[in-house]
Amino acid sequence: MFKFWNRFKKSSKNSSQSEEWTEEQFVESLDLVMKEQESKNPEIKEVHEKLSPEYQQIKQLVAQMLMMEPETRDPLLQKIKSCKEKAVLPLLDTLLALDAMARAARAARTASSEEQGEM
Repeated sequence: MFKFWNRFKKSSKNSSQSEEWTEEQFVESLDLVMKEQESKNPEIKEVHEKLSPEYQQIKQLVAQMLMMEPETRDPLLQKIKSCKEKAVLPLLDTLLALDAMARAARAARTASSEEQGEM
């Protein structure tokens, strides 16, 4: 079995013995720690969600969809829709990133227009 992480277990005599964790045990332990963190600090749930493979996959699907011609987007739209509530955060993050880029471009055009007007 794949040895992943060392942990210490108290024996009945209160001495420490080294024990190997499997990958599955490590994942279960990490999941419990993350849930505990989320219960103490709800904002951290969003950080954990952004670190998930699902978030990254959905964000990638959204980016691919935006680069496609509108008439060819349906298969990707269906994949994104099938993710249901897990798609909300990646979609909102993408929307806010696009908004920030549009505002920056608008500000750059305004600054450029003002500079040309001063000449």
